[in-house]
Amino acid sequence: MSYAWDAADTTRRQGYTAFGTERYRLGGDLPTRYQFTGQLPRPSTRRLSRLPRRGRIKLDFWDGESLISVRDFSWQHLLTLFRYRAQVLPLDYELFLTHGNQASLPAMLSSMNLGRGVYMGVYRSENGVPDLIGQMRYTPGERSARMSFLAPEPECDTPSLSALMENFVQRAGRYGAFHLLAELDERHPSLVYMRRAGFSVFAWQHIWHFAADAGVPGELRAWQPARNGDQVAVRSLYHSLVPPLVQAAEPLSMHTSRGLVFRHAGEVLAYAEAVYGPRGIYLYPLLHPAVENVPEVLADLVQHLPGRRGRPVYFTIRSYQAWMEPALQQLHGEVLPRQALLVKHLVQALRAEAPARLGVLEARQAEPTASIASHVEQHEWPGEGVPRLENERFCA
Repeated sequence: MSYAWDAADTTRRQGYTAFGTERYRLGGDLPTRYQFTGQLPRPSTRRLSRLPRRGRIKLDFWDGESLISVRDFSWQHLLTLFRYRAQVLPLDYELFLTHGNQASLPAMLSSMNLGRGVYMGVYRSENGVPDLIGQMRYTPGERSARMSFLAPEPECDTPSLSALMENFVQRAGRYGAFHLLAELDERHPSLVYMRRAGFSVFAWQHIWHFAADAGVPGELRAWQPARNGDQVAVRSLYHSLVPPLVQAAEPLSMHTSRGLVFRHAGEVLAYAEAVYGPRGIYLYPLLHPAVENVPEVLADLVQHLPGRRGRPVYFTIRSYQAWMEPALQQLHGEVLPRQALLVKHLVQALRAEAPARLGVLEARQAEPTASIASHVEQHEWPGEGVPRLENERFCA
């Protein structure tokens, strides 16, 4: 039974009667519209319980999925999500590879804490179609929000997918995010439908996996923890290597507490940001093409990564840094299928005109100045023949 039918039935129990129904097309459905006399700002079953029995009001309800089809995740959906734990479609591989399946019981309980910046929405379907659950994460102060997963894994362009993604877009904009990001396997059929929902591809990536017991030789020990003084050099490296299309979707948010830099002759030529989790360590390397012996440099990063503690290491290699993949292949890394990096822009950058500032001359007369030099005497230094000025006096 839909929410609209519940609200309409509650209105009838309060003593009101419907004076007409209307059939119309919305989103491909043909829902029934129930009209009641009077007026309220928005339909709500809580307000309906306090409505007076006398007077005239007007309420519009839609019998079907076109009114309130997406709801916030609550305790009553925990069992449904637990049943979907084997049908999760990851949309954030960093989170998936470092913290595991987000449909597990610990992850579900942590997602109920709204202070962590986690939002989950549920699309309630009808006619035996499974409900679609999605999760989005946003860190206050960041410019982008990220989709975490969808469950169960959608295989076709259902109305639930479009409605759920539109709900996440509205919620991300309400949080203050400028972009909504997602990652998806390029072979997955949902990639086409994500594009229809307004997402576009801004880059591609390969993830390279090194197991916990992988023997990777590396004795350079050239990587050092990033310091606050390295921010200018790292930002210059980022802006010179990353295309503007990627910079617009993923601006650099440098965290010196988990960053490593590679220096050569006192110059920062490489930067890697490490994301730690109980299941593994996720690396975002950024290398300048001037780096020599790339296999040795990457092997040194894997071998002497701080706080590894036997966890597997994952390298994410973006399409604009694909020249590093042969080096990782020499280190016998395992590559995962290529993923598409998707973005939906919530704001549009506009160029604002700034009026030119012109200097204003004060309306006053020029004051006479003193002579440049007074009483100039010339002497010769003994043996040099260079004239010397005495009693020199200059005016500004």
